[in-house]
Amino acid sequence: MTRHVFPSMLLALLVTTAEIAACTGPTGTVTGDAQGAIRDNDVRSSVLQGKAVQYYKLVAKPHKVSLATLFKDDGRRLNVTDLSADVGAVKKVMVKGSDKQEDVIESTATCKSAIGSGAAHEIGFSEQTLPVMSDLDNVSTVTDKTTGKSRTYQFDQEFQRFTVSDGGQELKIVTNPDGTYTVKGQAAATPAAAAKLIVATDLGKGTSVESLAAIYGTVLERRKYAQPTLLTSGAGAGPKGGPQDDPGDLILAVIDELIK
Repeated sequence: MTRHVFPSMLLALLVTTAEIAACTGPTGTVTGDAQGAIRDNDVRSSVLQGKAVQYYKLVAKPHKVSLATLFKDDGRRLNVTDLSADVGAVKKVMVKGSDKQEDVIESTATCKSAIGSGAAHEIGFSEQTLPVMSDLDNVSTVTDKTTGKSRTYQFDQEFQRFTVSDGGQELKIVTNPDGTYTVKGQAAATPAAAAKLIVATDLGKGTSVESLAAIYGTVLERRKYAQPTLLTSGAGAGPKGGPQDDPGDLILAVIDELIK
């Protein structure tokens, strides 16, 4: 069976750091709990890196994708349809953070996204995927062509850390190793709490719900294919209470905050 992968960006208004938080006892010692936390975070990092490698391999193969329905949520009255994507065009370009040209995989997509009985909005995606382990961030621009609202999402190779921009303002969101969030320097224990902080910003409140629904649909598709290539005991689920592999839960929380 041929696997089709297209730009998979969360909104993603999420940023997850894979950094290990040091938990220490007396100076010069590491507690048993700390050793366990470090081990869990090492496993988590390996899994995320494995998924990044597999995702890169998939998008590096040029292909087209067409889906009649990308995402539907009857409860939220969201319906994303008519996806058309071109994936895997490789170009050499200068990218931010690099002093030389890099092989960039460029992908584009369009779809229609509607809320309830409202008219469908046309959503456009344009994404640049950088080589894995290059320490350079991928970039995806998502535009609601109906409203003209556009957001650029810069995210790390492990699909965990994001900076959101509208061309002027920037918003950074961090999911900490323990699964909590930091939004613009403020702590949030849950996706719902983080969503409130996000929507309290001009960038968050001005984001198109239709575009977020489309982004969430791509995240769901990515989950089907970006499986870890490095399998270790318990790695699939990650450490208890650890960060999610993607910002899907946060995207839904932001949608709920915007439409309530």
